Amino acid sequence: MKKTILPILLTGLITANVFAAPVNILNLIKKGEINIKASYDFSSSFGDTPFSYNALWTGEVIEYYMPAPKQHSASQNNRETKPKTDNGFAIGAEYLYPVVQQFKAGVGMQYVLPRQTKTVNVDMLDNQPGVTDMYLNFSGRFKMSYLPVYLTLQYNIISGLYIKGNLGYNVYYDSGFEGGLNRDELNFTEKNTKGSYQAIIAGWEFRNNLVVEMGYEMYRSKTELSWDGQIASGVTEIFGEDELGQTTARGKYSVSDLRRIYIGIGYKISLNGGNRK
Repeated sequence: MKKTILPILLTGLITANVFAAPVNILNLIKKGEINIKASYDFSSSFGDTPFSYNALWTGEVIEYYMPAPKQHSASQNNRETKPKTDNGFAIGAEYLYPVVQQFKAGVGMQYVLPRQTKTVNVDMLDNQPGVTDMYLNFSGRFKMSYLPVYLTLQYNIISGLYIKGNLGYNVYYDSGFEGGLNRDELNFTEKNTKGSYQAIIAGWEFRNNLVVEMGYEMYRSKTELSWDGQIASGVTEIFGEDELGQTTARGKYSVSDLRRIYIGIGYKISLNGGNRK
């Protein structure tokens, strides 16, 4: 009889613990709060964006009815530019749990709605006297969006006033480039790289659970455009003969690390049904 009762008791205890664990976790979650928020950046920019290229035309130009070897080149390395970007909106949600007095910790997710940069326009190689079809131009703009997932830690300075730090990773980064080179003969490639996300924020929570925040965020990322190839060029002004030379061109342009200063508004939902104390 004892041998029969013991396995039954053990099975009952194990079953009770298995079903009790989700209940305990749910009770812990209910002690937290959810913050739904939206923000608008009144200042946004990218980090230094190096632009480098070199182009060389070699061939013969007819001068005074005699072929004369000619060479025209242009190059620029590590030219730092900061393309301006449109300001835009972001939406997100956070879960915060009271860890110890004055501290809350949690997780969050945010989606930065697509925004565009201003158009970048660079002339790389101009036509020369007696030579045409060697003009090279790079022009276009970027359209990008981000989706970081992050850990957050909040410190309540006084009732209502807090500071907060976020650290995470851009699990989604989309960058589309509209534009390119004026010559289709060159190979044009685009490469995107995702990176980390950081933010420091100050906020105020009102007694009706409305929240106002102001923060600085950085989205580590990189979009790199590159091109290379050869262009048949060199039409003479005198005889109009084609393809007396060729232009060899290669270059690289990248945009990285969006920074935004924003102001936002949110609403906190207490999962235990209470308001902020």
